[in-house]
Amino acid sequence: MKDYFIGQGTGITAQFDTLEEMLAYHAAMPALERHFCKLYDRRTHKYAPGWAVTWSWHDKRDPWQDWN
Repeated sequence: MKDYFIGQGTGITAQFDTLEEMLAYHAAMPALERHFCKLYDRRTHKYAPGWAVTWSWHDKRDPWQDWN
């Protein structure tokens, strides 16, 4: 398994070597899929809800808080 991946439901949608690759893929996803997914950092065992990452693109006053 690669270090970064996007999950939806109980499955993995895509895996990535870098955070930048994962964020680019997430940005290109259809809106509903992007909203209802989670982005994972396998090495640190942390995640971010897809909606939180997307929201930070629209409202710069409320930036994405990296990982939970």
